[in-house]
Amino acid sequence: MRAAVVGNIAGYGYIISRFLRERGLDIDLYISRYDESPETIFHLGSEREPWIREWDRVPRFESMAPTQRSHGLHFLLTSVALTRGLREFDVVLGFGIPSICAYLSGVPYVANANGSDLRELARESSLKGRLMRRTYERASRVLLW
Repeated sequence: MRAAVVGNIAGYGYIISRFLRERGLDIDLYISRYDESPETIFHLGSEREPWIREWDRVPRFESMAPTQRSHGLHFLLTSVALTRGLREFDVVLGFGIPSICAYLSGVPYVANANGSDLRELARESSLKGRLMRRTYERASRVLLW
């Protein structure tokens, strides 16, 4: 079984992924450029393990002209790429907002609520807020830390 962990809030994604990989599971970790990187948290050096991927650094979108690369457009395009990429996995564990991509991928997933995404974002009437609510409603399980 292949699994993906999406997000690395406070290093939890990395800790869980590393723990499961040490027990023989095939886990890939998708982090954002805005997450704390494992190198920063654990001082691992610059050599990153091949199972750690940055989901919002997609080369074809990185080459967009700065005027085309507004944060919203870039986030949308990279989220679509992540959603498609998650379809190759059997199960996904999502932390916070990237859990929306797990929901949209159609793959069974567990959503991890971290606080403000449940307390604030999921209560908004915005598109992202409605998607976050639907993500929690449809998750196989919701974890609260």
